Amino acid sequence: GDDGSQGERLAKLEALRSVTFVNSNILDLDLEEGTLDTITCLSVSKWIHINFGDSGLKRMFAKVHRLLAPGGVFVLEPQPIKSYRNAFRNQGLVKVAGIHHWKSLQLLPEDFLFHLEGLGFSLLEAHAADDSAKGFAN
Repeated sequence: GDDGSQGERLAKLEALRSVTFVNSNILDLDLEEGTLDTITCLSVSKWIHINFGDSGLKRMFAKVHRLLAPGGVFVLEPQPIKSYRNAFRNQGLVKVAGIHHWKSLQLLPEDFLFHLEGLGFSLLEAHAADDSAKGFAN
């Protein structure tokens, strides 16, 4: 099918020149507040939670809120608690120093929305995981 004129396609490509991607640990990121339009957190909230505990995850959520421009969007893909259990079992995390055991965490993934709303976020859209989804395969 025709996606539009050559001029429309060139205009879309030109608009992309203003897009900047930053791949970083947001807890270490030093940016001016209110400057980001979109922040994605895809399949990493579990790792932030396990490595930095409830307080680290709460710091991350608060920092996302501060960094987003008015009307900005936070795309969060939290992992279910069973994913935490599987990470400990399959990757031997119990033996790793400084790791927060999943049983010690108080802020559970099903409570993230409530916590985020308390920070001032509002839910735009939610999608449930497909039961057949198995996550990433290495």
